[in-house]
Amino acid sequence: MRKPAQTVWPKGIRAAVAITFDVDAETMWLARNPENANRPVLLSMGRYESQIAIPRILDILARNRVPGSFFVPGWVAERYPQIVRDLHHRGHEVGHHGYLHEWPIRIQSREEEVEIFKKGTAVLQEVLGRRPVGYRAPIWEFTPHTVEILVEQGFTYSSNMMDEELPYRHRIGGRETDLVELPVHWLLDDAAHFNYSFGPPPSCRMTDPDLVLSTWKREFNGYYQEGKCFVLTMHPQVIGRPSRAQILEELIRYIRKQPGVWFARLDQIADYWRAREETGCGIPAGGRAGTAPTQGTPTGRRKRR
Repeated sequence: MRKPAQTVWPKGIRAAVAITFDVDAETMWLARNPENANRPVLLSMGRYESQIAIPRILDILARNRVPGSFFVPGWVAERYPQIVRDLHHRGHEVGHHGYLHEWPIRIQSREEEVEIFKKGTAVLQEVLGRRPVGYRAPIWEFTPHTVEILVEQGFTYSSNMMDEELPYRHRIGGRETDLVELPVHWLLDDAAHFNYSFGPPPSCRMTDPDLVLSTWKREFNGYYQEGKCFVLTMHPQVIGRPSRAQILEELIRYIRKQPGVWFARLDQIADYWRAREETGCGIPAGGRAGTAPTQGTPTGRRKRR
């Protein structure tokens, strides 16, 4: 039996909503095929992210006072450090997304995976002065070692699995860990609807934005009715096109009209969920239902153990 919504979230909150982005830039294409480094037009789609899309998205989030979680490969943070710092200074979360957006299905060993984690973390720590606490895997896939590595490296949450609609803790060998999972799904990913390239590998989709907006609204309605955790995943170079950015803002405004919605960063939701399980009554980090952290003042950080 599912617990009633009022016992899952704090009093006055019916559902949690996280607006998240994978800031892949050129690594979206380099990770697909190293030969794409010789395709300047294809790579320009990634550059669009830093030049046009992210500023447009940040304006939308600021207008609507919504915090975001942005997952950044180390390679991107090295080349666009000021953008990553700006995300942080505006009160948004910056999480780990590999170094060169390495596809886990191509990683050959545990040692190689550990090195990728360390390399990405080192870059983000150098740029931001703090370690990331959350992880989103490129193409949403793990190796058999990923969960163990996340725990060993001190991450507090993952946002990759598709087996639930509420947070939960990962287990290793039957033992519960402190690593909180914040589930996702391809239906709530912009790339599944919009990503377009002749490849390789080809990815040819140009869905009507109004159809995607309708789908996302319906999915949110279901999450809201059942008191779940709605995690929307987007890529600035995909959602940042004008017609698509418009539906993002329309969706945010639609969700905000519903009473008892908590817009939060993923690290805040993970901290709440962990506190809820440890004490029986968590308190939302970052404010009351429907609020966002003050722009420029990151809130809700969890002290590392």
